[in-house]
Parts: sequence; structure tokens; C-alpha cells
Amino acid sequence: MNRQSLCRLFFFAMLLITSHARSQSLGDLYRQMTSFNVSATFPVSNLSIKRNAATIVLQSGEITLIEPLHGRHHAALFTGQGVFHFRPPNALEQDQLHKFTNTRILEEPFHTAVLRFSDTTSQELLQAKAGDARAKTARCDRCQEVKNKILKRYLRNVDSRILRDIHSEKSGYLAAYFFSKSKGEFLLEIDPEQSEQISLTQHAKMDFVDVWSSFETEETKNTEEITIPYFEARMDIEKDGKLQATATIEILPTTDLKSIPLNFSRLMELEEITDDRGKSAFFIYETAEDKVGEPPLKQDTLDLFLSEVFLRGEKRKLKFVYRSDHMIERVGNREDYVILDTTGWYPTYGYLTRSSSKVQYCYPRSLQLFAVGKKLKEWSEQEKNCSEWEQKTPVAIVSFSLGDFKHKNVKVEGLPPADIFSGKHHSGFRIGGGGLDNVAADVVNSLNFFQTLYAPYPFDNILATEIPAAHGQGFPGFLHLSGVTFEDVRLAGIDEAFRAHEVSHQWWGHLVGWESYHDQWISEGFAEFSGAIYADAAHPRKDLLMKIVESWKDDVLNRGTVRRQTYGAMKLRGELTMGTESGPIWLGIRLSSSKSPADYHLLVYQKGAYVLHMLRMMMKDFQTNSDERFFQMMKDFVKTYSWKNATTEGFQEIAEKHYGESLKWFFDQWVYGTRVPKYEFRWKVEPAEGNKYVLICDIQQKNVPDGFQMPVPIYLDFGKDRFAIQRILVDEPVKNVRIPLPEKPRDVRFNFQRAVLCYD
Repeated sequence: MNRQSLCRLFFFAMLLITSHARSQSLGDLYRQMTSFNVSATFPVSNLSIKRNAATIVLQSGEITLIEPLHGRHHAALFTGQGVFHFRPPNALEQDQLHKFTNTRILEEPFHTAVLRFSDTTSQELLQAKAGDARAKTARCDRCQEVKNKILKRYLRNVDSRILRDIHSEKSGYLAAYFFSKSKGEFLLEIDPEQSEQISLTQHAKMDFVDVWSSFETEETKNTEEITIPYFEARMDIEKDGKLQATATIEILPTTDLKSIPLNFSRLMELEEITDDRGKSAFFIYETAEDKVGEPPLKQDTLDLFLSEVFLRGEKRKLKFVYRSDHMIERVGNREDYVILDTTGWYPTYGYLTRSSSKVQYCYPRSLQLFAVGKKLKEWSEQEKNCSEWEQKTPVAIVSFSLGDFKHKNVKVEGLPPADIFSGKHHSGFRIGGGGLDNVAADVVNSLNFFQTLYAPYPFDNILATEIPAAHGQGFPGFLHLSGVTFEDVRLAGIDEAFRAHEVSHQWWGHLVGWESYHDQWISEGFAEFSGAIYADAAHPRKDLLMKIVESWKDDVLNRGTVRRQTYGAMKLRGELTMGTESGPIWLGIRLSSSKSPADYHLLVYQKGAYVLHMLRMMMKDFQTNSDERFFQMMKDFVKTYSWKNATTEGFQEIAEKHYGESLKWFFDQWVYGTRVPKYEFRWKVEPAEGNKYVLICDIQQKNVPDGFQMPVPIYLDFGKDRFAIQRILVDEPVKNVRIPLPEKPRDVRFNFQRAVLCYD
């Protein structure tokens, strides 16, 4: 071997050693980073740090700069006098800022700020140095305090987020934690990795994180760096619910990759991650301060640092070894089990991205386990039963149920087989009145009902299991149903709507997904509406749908009584709901806050369902009583977005196609808006020429801005089962309408079939 070849070999050997040493030193780097050793302290004055809608003005004071990692500063403390300026980019975000701060444009003085960054902030601070640096102190205790607060309150590990940027040689991240007299403590975060890169938040009462503002910037568009086409997992479960698991995920990078943020249950203890070449990967999954009596909670992402670069387009694998003492909880001494995190027990990436999978479960022989997918095989192993379940069609979530069950199988020609399982143990109730039979009937009948209305059922079978909880959840081809619905103790119509709601998630949530939290009403609002129309069709009670629609209105407008209602909720205290003023449906989960904890459910579920009811009424042919246009729209929506994630804008386009004209005004009012009209209706009939009559209607529209409009149907009762229905476009504060009639009506009813959500 010649000298040149020896030199080249030596160079590559040193490169490998250096790369390995760098990977091995990540733990040391993280410890150095979180020690917050001070690099320099110096005065600063009249510095403006501007980032999009936010401007941090350091008027006068002192900067304490933390020592750098690999030449990159990452933290600084400011004390002195400063002002934070924040101007949200649109009226909706300004309304939300006002909801929490009583101002639409924030100008907040502060005395202390901890800045964390991988962007150009350190250069800006150093350039603004207004005097000589003083002798540094050893550590920045306030920086450590803020790190702990953000981790505990927000479950956000700012340090591991910045270390990923340093490791991957990226930039652009900034977090600023402010201390002010009037607003207390609040957090600005600018993160290019997020779908909404700018957020302004505050940890508030009842452990809520109130989102003052959050939005996507025009200059930075987030793109997914990987997909996970497939994963395999094995889970070994003990009788007390403790588990040991492994998962191997297939990674397909869309860019050269050195680190990855993954989603993973905060109830898991991660032991090891290795790649497909046997190399260990460094990860940070730090635990926030434990709450007394509760399991420890980890940071909101699993930050993974790869031992080597994963190249774009090159398929790789990662294996995870982990365990949990808390994810599966046994109920008392019975063989009933609650899965506390039904979707986070295996690692995923991004927001509801889809994967195929194969999972093996091993569990005590006295128990049964059922899961998403097709059961491929069963066997016994070390005093346990095991089964393997495969999900070939890529789906966003996979889950399972564990317990001791009764079973009912239902086979109907033209439908996939249905298997329904109820627990053998109930808390204080016995199954009576055919509870298991009724659940099975509603699952099968609603499945058939929805595939007639929307599209063929998208999976090969349907399996439903009881869970010892008060809620339900729909997974692909698999349902969790509350134990209450197996006990036949609730009022007629409620159980039918609940069961059908979960069945309908096979279409609204799995066949058609949703793009972001803004679009989640496409899942939950659509499912709430679907459950109601099924209950109305299945139950003999007259006018059931109208009773449910009325309950939606009462809940959204908080018009119930202090007693429990037949349908819907009781009237809530003011600190639990702000009603529609909480914000538009489009805000999704942000509607739940310290000011309105109940409003996500009330608005996304029930107002979202009412939006569909209004569209149905607008498209209804009252002469033939036909809903064909509306359900053709729903079928078209499913066909267009099958196995895709839909957006609100996409649904609007489909709705306009079938309505025949623009519906921008409708979506602006009901999905992106908050106002609900109040109508006052008066009518009289006067004689007209030729022994005919004229109906004179006076309608006052209040509580809405100018330009608000809705077609409102009126019902004219002529007696002897003779009637007419006519729409009036109410688009002014005072609307006067004259309608010629062949004869005098006995009665005129406004807002027929509760076609418009309104105060009355």
C-alpha cells in the first residue's frame, strides 16, 4: 500500500473516530448546556429583536450570556427595563389575544427575560453591547429555573430542541420567557419545525396552557422530514398492567437527517434505541417534576440524535426498547383495564401520519386482547397467550383492548363480520335488557346506514369492546365503547347516538382524516351529526333529531337549566364556558382554556354538528323533502379525500360545488366566526285582490354584524295536513317580506326544523 493510500485510510479512520466521539459526547454536551455556566455579563440598551409579529425591546439593563456549545451561544438572561410588542396578523388571532389579555395589540413592559435560541439572537446581543463585560458569575440560576418551569408547565424541553439544531447544524429557533408585573409570566416561541411557527402562550389555572396567539408565517413553511411507512412492535403485558415492549419503525427521510423529534407516550420509560446497523442512538426524554400521586410526565417530544446521517430517500430502521408501569391501569381487583394512552404507546412522527403495522401482544391467559387490524395467529408462550395483528392499509393510529369479555358475533349479508365484546364485570350494574345485543345491533345498523349515506365501509371487519370508562373512541375497524352504553340505563336516543358517533369515525377520522387541529371538527362535528341522524332513523321516538338539535343549541348558547337535561348538558357555570364568544370552530382544541374548559366539546362537536345541519337545511328540497343534494355532497367529500387528510377549505370547495354558488359568507360566519343571530319574527295576513291573501313578515336580525345573512325557512300551516315551506333570506337588520298566498294560513312558524342556530 502506497503512502497516499495509507494517508487516505488514516484520514477516514480518524473521521470515524471523531464522529463516534462526537456522538458519545452528546450527553456531556447536554449536561454542559443545562449547567448554564456564564460566559459574560455586559450592559445593553435600546436593542430591538424583531421576529415577525413580535418585537423584544431591551431598553436598558444587563445581559448575562451563557457559554457556547461548539461555538454557538444558546441562552441569555436579561434584567432591566424592556417592552414586548406583539401584533397578531389577523382579526381572529387579535380576538384571541384580547380574550386573555384584554388588548388586541400587546405592549407589555417586563423586567426579566430568559432567551433561548439557535438563531441570530446571540449576534444581535453581542453587537448591542453598551460597555465592557464584567467578571462572570459561575451559573445562571434564573436560566435553570425557567428551564424547569417550561418543562413542568409546558412539557417542552427547550434545551434538547436547541441541541438538535446544534447537532444538525440548523438555526431559526427562539424562545423568550418573560416576567412582567401586570401579565405575570408568559412564553414566546418561534420554531421553524412547527406547523404554526409562532406561538404566544401562558401557563394558567387548572394547569391549562392558554394560547394567546398561534399562527403560521408566510416566510417559513414546515415540511415533514420523514415518513414512517411501516412499524412492527411486541408488547408483553402483566396482570397488574405493567408492560415491556419493543418497536421497530421504518424511516424514510425526505432530507439528510441527523436528529428527529418523535411522538411517544409520556407514560413510557425508554431504555434503548438502536439503528439497523447496531449503533446506539443518543436520545433525550426528560421527566418533568412529578405531580404528587401521579405518574411522571416526560417532555412532549422524544428528541433523537442519530449516530450517523440518515440520507434522503434511503430507507432505514430504528429499534426502541421500553417499558411502563402506568400506561395500562387495572380497575380494582376486577379484570377490567383502562389504557391511559391509547395512541402513544409506540413511536410516531408528525401529526396523524399513516403507517402499516404488525404487532404482537402477549398477555395473561385469564385475559383476552383485541386490536386494530387482522389477527394473523395465536399461540402460548411462558404462561401467556399471544396474538399477532396486522394492519395492511396505512392508518394514523393503532390500539387495543384488554380484559375478560363476553362475546357476540353478528353476520349480515353484504356487511363485514361484527364482533362485540362486553366486560363480565360492571361497577354497580348488571347487564340487563339485552345491553350486549343492543350495542351489537347499533354497531351493525349504523355501519350499514353510513355506508349507504357516505361510502362503502373501508375495513374488512368491525370489532368493538367495552372499556371501564365514561367515553368512547373510534380506531380503524375497532371501537372502544363506554361501559355505560352496555348497561341500558340512559335515555332513549342517547345510546344510539353515542354508539353511532364512534362507528362514524370509520369515515370521519380514518377514511377521511383531518389536516390540523383547525380541521378536527371534520372528524368530531361530522361524527356528532352522524350519530344524531342515525339515532333519529333508528329510534321510534317522534321528532328525535329536532330534540337533539335543540340540545346542541342549548349547549352552544349555554341555555340549559341547572338540572340535568334530557338531551345535551346542564347549564354550565360562567368559568367553564364562554359560549360562542370563546372563539370559532376553526380554533379546535385551543377553545379549551382556563377561561372556557368546556368549549372545545361544546363548539367543535356540537356547533360543528349544527353547521352540517344548517347546510343540510339549506340544500333540502322542501317540496319533495329530499336531502339528495346534501348527501351527494357528503359522498363527494369522502370520495375526494379517501385515505387523505382533509382541510376546512377543501370541504368548503366540495360544499360550494353542490350548493351551486359561493359559500364563503357561510363559512366566514359559522366556521371562522363567532356571532349567532337573534331573530324577532312577526307576521300578519291581509286580504288581496281576487279573494287571495298576502303574508306580511317583519324580521329583526340582531347580535350580528352588517352583512350577516342566512336563508331561514318558514312553515305555513293551512290545516288538514296542508302546508307550504318557503325560505326567506334574512340579510338586513330589519327585513320586510310580502308573500302572496292563495288562502289564509292558520299558523306561520319561523325557522322551520331549527334550520338556523340562533337565539329566539
